[in-house]
Amino acid sequence: MLGRMIPAGAPGFVQSFKTNTHEIAPVFRYLLKPVALVAYVLSVWRLGADLGWTGEFFISRGLFSHWQVWLAFAIATQVTAAHLAPKAAERDDIILP
Repeated sequence: MLGRMIPAGAPGFVQSFKTNTHEIAPVFRYLLKPVALVAYVLSVWRLGADLGWTGEFFISRGLFSHWQVWLAFAIATQVTAAHLAPKAAERDDIILP
């Protein structure tokens, strides 16, 4: 028979981790939206550079030289921000200047 070994301090640690995550979620939500916007802009810029509509893209070789990578990053960032929205709405008491 297999049993689970849980350290004595683990339940308190898990509870404090959940509490801290809920306190930080609004900050991440507010920071991820501009990051997603920048990634969308970079993907459109790279696509425009490939089509000859814009100037040269500043990354010419490597993984980040493809517009698909920037678009995937933008979508993933936006989905993550949307996923954090319900958790952040529960404790959305951040006062921004």
